[in-house]
Formats: sequence, C-alpha cells, structure tokens
Amino acid sequence: MTDKPIDITKVMSAALKCKKNSEYYAQKIRKLKKAMCDVEFDNNDDWYTVDYDFRKIGYMSTRYPALFIQRSTPKAFKRFLFWLAIPYTYVDWDETVSCEPEVLKNFISNPYLYLIDDSFLNNYDVPFDYEAFEMIDGGARYINPYNFNIYDLKEW
Repeated sequence: MTDKPIDITKVMSAALKCKKNSEYYAQKIRKLKKAMCDVEFDNNDDWYTVDYDFRKIGYMSTRYPALFIQRSTPKAFKRFLFWLAIPYTYVDWDETVSCEPEVLKNFISNPYLYLIDDSFLNNYDVPFDYEAFEMIDGGARYINPYNFNIYDLKEW
C-alpha cells in the first residue's frame, strides 16, 4: 500500500477515447485459455470480473474499457494485455486511488452517487464546503474522487 493515492485518470481517459467497447475486450479475454470475463451480477452490472486460472485478477468497466488488474497477476496474462492493447493499470483493490472528477463521472451509472471532495472535513487548510457538508450530513452516498479504492467504485 502507498500513502499517496495512485492517479488512475490516465487509464480512464484512455478508455473514454477507446474506439472498441468493453464487450469487444471481454470476448477477447474469454478466448484466452484459462481466462474468464463475465458481468458481475452480485451487486450491479457495471463491472466485468476477470478471472485467470480460477483466480479473480481484475475488474473491467462495462461502460468503457478500463481494466484494473491485481499486481500479482500471472505473467502470461500480463503479456496478453500488452497484445490486447486495452487501457489498463495495476492496482490492488484496497489501494487508494484518485481520478479527476470530470473523467470519473463517466464510470458511475448510479444517479444518487455523488462525487464530493470531502478533504475539508479533515484538513483545515482547505476551505469549508457548506454545500458538500449538507449533502454528507444528509446521508448522501458519495465517493471522494481524490481518495477511494476500486471496491468503492464498483460497489456503487
């Protein structure tokens, strides 16, 4: 784990510009021996689960082809990713990541999930955001775009 969030803006921006959709890449992954890529139905249908050799190694957005792969992914699959030319990055699920809000909002389908930078709650150098505080205090569901993890993103 690192202290500073890993910026995933680059991979997500590349996915937005990608000419091929997520289903195209899911089909390519399914053709690889020992690989699976299926929509995860246990919480929402916005993410594919990527398995290799009976082990979950990644998640891919169904909206845009951004792939998040565990650092411990087998080398054979890493070589395949290079050939596949899909926007991807290595990040463990519990690692803190960040993404520019204008990019991140494209990957969120829940209209009741807000992007709120809540750093004003713990950092007195940041001006207090009364509107954001009202939303947080009112129980709004939100992700801080500068401090979240992949589980946070896919669970909403």
